[in-house]
Amino acid sequence: MKTVLVLGGYGRCGSRLVTLLSSDPGINCISAGRNPPANVQNKNVIALDANDRGSLKSTLANNIDFVVNVCGDLEKNGVAIAQVCMESGVHYVDMGAGQEYSTGFLKLNRQAAKNKVCLVTNAGASPVLSTVLADHLTKEFERITEIQVAYAPGNRSVGSRSSLYDLLKNIGKKIRIKEKGRWQDVHIWSRSEKINFPKPVGPRRLFLYEAIELETFPSRYSANTVTFSTGFELSLFNLGTAWLAWRKRKKQDKRPEAYAPLLASAAGWLRNFGSDKDAIGVMMKGEIAGQEVDHVAYLVSRSQSSLVIPCTPVASLIKKWVNQGIDKPGATSCQDLLKMDDVRLELSQHDIVLVRH
Repeated sequence: MKTVLVLGGYGRCGSRLVTLLSSDPGINCISAGRNPPANVQNKNVIALDANDRGSLKSTLANNIDFVVNVCGDLEKNGVAIAQVCMESGVHYVDMGAGQEYSTGFLKLNRQAAKNKVCLVTNAGASPVLSTVLADHLTKEFERITEIQVAYAPGNRSVGSRSSLYDLLKNIGKKIRIKEKGRWQDVHIWSRSEKINFPKPVGPRRLFLYEAIELETFPSRYSANTVTFSTGFELSLFNLGTAWLAWRKRKKQDKRPEAYAPLLASAAGWLRNFGSDKDAIGVMMKGEIAGQEVDHVAYLVSRSQSSLVIPCTPVASLIKKWVNQGIDKPGATSCQDLLKMDDVRLELSQHDIVLVRH
C-alpha cells in the first residue's frame, strides 16, 4: 500500500482526484489543507499549511510516498513545496502553471536525480492529453502545418477561487505564439472563436490562452502555427472576462484578479446552470501525398464526469508509479511520461470517449 498526500484534497479538483486515486486498492489517500471541513471526521483528512516548511516536513516523515499539489498558487509556492518533498525523499506531482513556472521547476532536476526522487510538473489535461491526442494524429500526415488545441470545461468544472485568481491575473498580458512560421506576441483572452465540439458538449466560445503547447508543439511537430484556446461554458463569464482583459490591455485596470472572489461566488450561484461535460480537442492540418488534409481528435465526457479530464493525467501517473515503479529520477514535465494506453482506462471508466473527425 502506497500513501498519497493530496494538498488541496478537499477542494473541488482535489476531491475528484482523491476519488480517482482511491479506486486503486494499492493507494491510500490523505487530503490536506489549511482549513479542513468542520463536518468531516476522517483520519484521512488533515489540517496542513503546505507553505509552512516545518509542518510539511513533519507530515512527509509519516510514511508519505507521493505528494500531489492541487492547492493553487503554484507560481508562488509550487517550487518551494517540491523542494521540501525532494529533501524528504518523497515523489511530487503538480498540474503546472505555465512556461515560466515550468522553467523554474526544472532547475531542480540535478538535485532531484541525486536524491533519487521524481518531481513532475505539467500533469494536467494541457499538455498531457493534448500531446496524447496530437501524437495519435501524426500518423495521418507527412507534414504538419497547423495545430489548434482547444479545452472546454463545463460550467460545473469552473475552478476554485485560487484558480480563477490565476486566470484573471493572466488575462490581457502578452504571450508568444508561432503563427505562419513567425513568432509574435498576442494577448491572452483575445481572438474569440466558436468551436463545435462533439455532442453532448456542443459549441463553445473560446479565447487564446497561455499553455505549454505554445512553446513545445512547434518544434515537436515542426508546425508553422500553434494556438491554444479555452473559455467558460456560460457566456456571462466569457463576456465578463473579455471585458476585464480589454480593460487591462487599455491600462484601465491593472489588477483584474481582484474580481476573483466575485467570479468564484457567481460560479457557485450558477453551478446548476450549464453542464458538467468537459472536452479537449486537437485540430491538425498538414499534407500527405501532396494533398492538404485536416484531422481532429477529441476527448469528450458523455456523463457526469466533471473534472475527470483535467485530473486524469495526475491519477494515471500516480497509478502507473504504484503499479509499475518510478520513472527515471529528476525534475521533468509530464508531457512525455504518459501515452494513450496509460490514460485510456481511467478515461473509459468515466465514459470519456475518443472522437475522430
